[in-house]
Amino acid sequence: MVHIVFFYRKWRTTRLYLNLLWDKGDDNPEEMTYQFLFKENNQILPRTDYPQLWYRVGDILNYDDAEDAKDSIENDLNGFDEDTKKRARKMISKLFSVVNVTQNINYYEEKSDDYDKVLEIFIRTNTGGQKLEYSDILLSTATAKWRNLNAREEINKFTDEINKIGNGYNFGKDFVMKGAMYLTENLPIQYKISSFTRKNLECIEDHWEETKDAISNSIQLISKYGFTDKNLVARLTLLPVAQYLQRKPKGYLTSSYIKDVEDQNNIQRWIIMMLLKGALGSATDNKLNLMRPVVRATSEYFPYAEISKELKTEMTFNDMEIENLLQYNYGTRYSYLILSLLYPGRDWKDKKYNEDHIFPQNEFKIKNLRARGYDDSTIQKYTNYFNTILNLELLDDSENKSKNAKPFDIWLKSRDTNFKKRHHIPEMNDYSLDFFLEFIQKRKELLTKQIKEFYLQ
Repeated sequence: MVHIVFFYRKWRTTRLYLNLLWDKGDDNPEEMTYQFLFKENNQILPRTDYPQLWYRVGDILNYDDAEDAKDSIENDLNGFDEDTKKRARKMISKLFSVVNVTQNINYYEEKSDDYDKVLEIFIRTNTGGQKLEYSDILLSTATAKWRNLNAREEINKFTDEINKIGNGYNFGKDFVMKGAMYLTENLPIQYKISSFTRKNLECIEDHWEETKDAISNSIQLISKYGFTDKNLVARLTLLPVAQYLQRKPKGYLTSSYIKDVEDQNNIQRWIIMMLLKGALGSATDNKLNLMRPVVRATSEYFPYAEISKELKTEMTFNDMEIENLLQYNYGTRYSYLILSLLYPGRDWKDKKYNEDHIFPQNEFKIKNLRARGYDDSTIQKYTNYFNTILNLELLDDSENKSKNAKPFDIWLKSRDTNFKKRHHIPEMNDYSLDFFLEFIQKRKELLTKQIKEFYLQ
């Protein structure tokens, strides 16, 4: 076990030291075996009730053998008894062995003054023990430079709060800190230590409450539209939405005013488009920087068209994109998003919708298909399609429970007259399983047409 003492007061140059005289004693098995600390070279430490001789660990690299290392501390041992001197020589000999012989300690000399490069190396090599994230380092910086609030407590608490919204999310501190930079006027959004100057961090602290409101409101909004931790595949897509919500009145999210409702529906559709097209898949910071002034320029409506023009992203789907979308399977990251395209006029807010197999899953078990007399070629085609978007719909909770595993042709007879139009069910004479492939072919035509016509109001 290693006893490490950290001193975090302000930014300064420190080095790792080992107390060569440390002795945990046989009577204290829970005591740390070694005592390390970081300190400045000439820093004088307070007196303790145990002996101290602090050796700079990096100096051990200057010696070719342990004897030379032991000789280097002889003058420092004057005045200590022989047992203490012996303990110090043994300690430095072991340090030499660990670093230079057994190489249990690995080191890498980085000559660059680029803090971000050094941090990346440190985080990448820190694979043992508790996982260390880049945000942990930046959070320490923020904690040291905020004047009135404790940045670590505030950001950790807020991260926990937003993860409890709706059915729960898994946002990290990285997202919150990136959001704070993006939502604070005139700050750089690059997520690196050079962006975390005292001036910038104080500015983030000054706007912290409105930043929290904007991020929280954006997550509450998407939660109402059925976006989950699973299908929100590019979380930074929320930041332009949060920026827009910063300038909306408090009652906006619950407003029934037709203009507000349609505006929020457009936000939902825009997010779906961005996620399905992977619009933020690369050069994310550049794209966020492009969107920032566009969103800032208006508060009357969410500027999806202007954003799309700035990003050079088409807000429609071409034939190849549609073909790929229709091949996605039930319960995948994109399936709910794709199905959402099929219901442009639906009232999504505060209602739960479930992915449902139109023709029930249990009908496609191999043994059931064989029992119906289908040959191997037909069985292969049935199993290829039954789990794709072509055989899926979105039902509300009550409808989904009432359907259960009923054969589609039987259940369809109990539905209202608009059911087929609402769920893009093709007109057929027979909806039994024997006509499943005909159903797939005709529904593909309907879905292709619907997705092509999908647009933002």
